[in-house]
Amino acid sequence: MEPTVIREEVQAFLQACQSFTGFALYNGLTTAEREAIATVVRTLGRDFKPSLGDQPRSYLPVDG
Repeated sequence: MEPTVIREEVQAFLQACQSFTGFALYNGLTTAEREAIATVVRTLGRDFKPSLGDQPRSYLPVDG
C-alpha cells in the first residue's frame, strides 16, 4: 500500500497547476500554448514505472 503523504514538490506542482488553470481561464491560451500543455498532460498521463535505481536529475550529483 502506497503512503498517502503528498511530497512537497508534488504539492508545489499542484498549486502551480491550480494557479495556471485560473490564468488560462481568464486569459485564454494560444494554439501553441494549448499544444504545449497537451503534450505535458499526455506525458504525465502515461503509465510509466521508473526502475528503483532511477533518481530525478535534480538529485543526481553534478560532475565538475
